[in-house]
Amino acid sequence: MLLLDKENLHHSYLIEGGEAKAKEILDILGNWGIVIKGNPDIFSKNYESFGIPDARELKQIQSEKGLSGKRFFILTLCNITLEAMQALLKVFEEPAAGNHFFVIVPDLRIIIPTLRSRFYIISESKEQGQLLKEAEMFYKLNKKSRLDFVKKFVARDNARERALDITDCLEAVFKNNKLPINYFEELWTVKKNLRGRGASVKMILEHLALVLD
Repeated sequence: MLLLDKENLHHSYLIEGGEAKAKEILDILGNWGIVIKGNPDIFSKNYESFGIPDARELKQIQSEKGLSGKRFFILTLCNITLEAMQALLKVFEEPAAGNHFFVIVPDLRIIIPTLRSRFYIISESKEQGQLLKEAEMFYKLNKKSRLDFVKKFVARDNARERALDITDCLEAVFKNNKLPINYFEELWTVKKNLRGRGASVKMILEHLALVLD
């Protein structure tokens, strides 16, 4: 079951699942009092294979002004081409104000890391569950223990990609603990820095370990 916070809605979600997830999102929006049928501010579409023409269409539609100030894009993708993913990097990095995207894929691994890092990820996989546990532990540790955690964490394979994954989980932990907005702002800055290939993953995570109260 999806848990979405109406008052603290991320601009882009990447959700592991199928068409049932799209229906679940529409049901959630309906429960929030948003009219679903005939609403031009809701764009919901299934794609067998999302390619460059679809990316162009999405870029055009998302740049248009909505009627209500908030627009919701629910995209269910069976597959997506590399060219389409590259074309959408800017869209999900800096979406138009008021736009919220829900991209549903059968397997998170079909999305390249540079695009995946721009999303808040929702997954029911075993690995994601383990990362959530690690994020909860990281938040509860004292600063010295967090630094020890970082040292071991970055010694693993694919440290940058895993760091982006665990920051997604930390965002969920912050929401569960109803932390103030400055925590989220710090986390978003960390995620942006992690996407910069020149920055040290260890230094970025050590900074996060020290700034959290």
